[in-house]
Amino acid sequence: MALNYVQVLDTLAGLEGHEIGVLVYGAAAESWMPRATLAGRAGAVEMATEKTAGESQGVAFLPVGDSDYPSVGRQGVFLKSTDFERAELLGSVLRVVVGEVAVEIRDVLSQEVS
Repeated sequence: MALNYVQVLDTLAGLEGHEIGVLVYGAAAESWMPRATLAGRAGAVEMATEKTAGESQGVAFLPVGDSDYPSVGRQGVFLKSTDFERAELLGSVLRVVVGEVAVEIRDVLSQEVS
């Protein structure tokens, strides 16, 4: 099912507290190797407004992992509204294309065992 940016934010909000896995890779079909991976408990989506050249753009941040280890720093996924191209929800997998990367977010506990 295709989603717009607001629907993506709603879907991410529903993941708060869930164990998730995140894969970040190139959006081009030949870029199948992951560039980054994250795993952990999803936090609350944080929204910010960023001004660039007099323009405002929404930026969502989905924190992932344990905040009990400040030396590791905050880990998560940034999604800029101006870079948003498309998104789809396939079962428990949310796939979002932003700029030149694709992000797959999987709700680990809701996946069916085959």
